[in-house]
Amino acid sequence: EGYVIHDRSKTGTYLNGSAFERRVLVVGDRFNVSDYFFEFTGTAIRRVDQVSGARVEGHSLVLDARNRAEQKRILKGVDIEVKSGEFLGVLGGSGQGKSTLMNLLAGLTEPTSGYVLMDGRSVGDKTATLDPIGFVPQDDIVHHELTVREALTFTARLRLAVPDDAIETLVTGILRRLGLEPQHNQPIHSLSGGQRKRVNIALELVTDPVILFLDEPTSGLAADDTTALIELLSNLTKA
Repeated sequence: EGYVIHDRSKTGTYLNGSAFERRVLVVGDRFNVSDYFFEFTGTAIRRVDQVSGARVEGHSLVLDARNRAEQKRILKGVDIEVKSGEFLGVLGGSGQGKSTLMNLLAGLTEPTSGYVLMDGRSVGDKTATLDPIGFVPQDDIVHHELTVREALTFTARLRLAVPDDAIETLVTGILRRLGLEPQHNQPIHSLSGGQRKRVNIALELVTDPVILFLDEPTSGLAADDTTALIELLSNLTKA
């Protein structure tokens, strides 16, 4: 039944950022033994760096927007750095430019002036080959009539050129990582707000992005769902 990992340590270790006792490994799983970190490739384990992800830098970012005849400056000379493996939140009132800044960092919007680098490469350079980026908007990006597993499977087939058995393994692993195994056959419209947000995140994890942007991920969630989601996101940075 594949490869199984047991935690027999006295101090505990972590699989994808979470404590465990016994799990069946799937491709991409990461775990640590003391200060050493490993990734399961499907047939073996390989040692990896503890910190994963990309470094994102925004330099002197300015964005002007025109509303009818009036031009308004949305961002003025913003400098920001997100380190590899960092879990960072941007706080501010409504309409103060949080989503605008994130769109610039993700390369969805071009700044009026300034530039964005990802691991030293320009996000605005159309000829540059950049690692995959995940982006979860505030509104749902899923078809509510599909089951959770169907949504993930269809997304993987559209985005990845891999065999069906590899997709099935990948989907199973993502469902487990996000705690969606009990809901895998449920239609998305029947899920709670927190569970739907996890599905939206799961869809972006299909391509194993080096960085994941989320626009107001806790908006509209109950306090318990908010706490659980923040803990999940924090754990993902360790995976």
